[in-house]
Amino acid sequence: MSVKRLVILPDFIILMRLIYKHNKTTGHELHRITRISYAHIHSLKSLMLKEEWIKEIDKGNKKIIELTDKGFKIAAAINILLKVLNIPDEELIEHRKVTGNIKKGILTKLSKPKDEEEV
Repeated sequence: MSVKRLVILPDFIILMRLIYKHNKTTGHELHRITRISYAHIHSLKSLMLKEEWIKEIDKGNKKIIELTDKGFKIAAAINILLKVLNIPDEELIEHRKVTGNIKKGILTKLSKPKDEEEV
C-alpha cells in the first residue's frame, strides 16, 4: 500500500512543519501556502499558544509566529517523521485530504478506550 493512501496528516502537523521550515511566519502566510482556512489556522494557533509550542510577536500590523523551545522539539520530531515516511513538503497538502467517509462519531469511538465508551 502506498504511503499516500495510508497517511493522513492532521493540520497541526502541517502547520508545525511549515513554521519549522520558515523559522518565522504569519497566519496569512500559512493560509496562503496550505489553503487551510484562516479561521481554522487561528483556532489551531490559539491551541498551540496555550500549549506553549509557539509564540506571537507583534510587528506593527503583523503578528509573527515563532516556535518556542518546546515547539522546536516537537517540530523537529515531526520533521524526522516526515523524512522517514518520505513525505516532501510539496506533498504535505496531498496528505491532508480527507475522504469524507470518516464520521465524527466513528473517530470519537476509535479514540476512546473501551472502559470510557458509553453504553
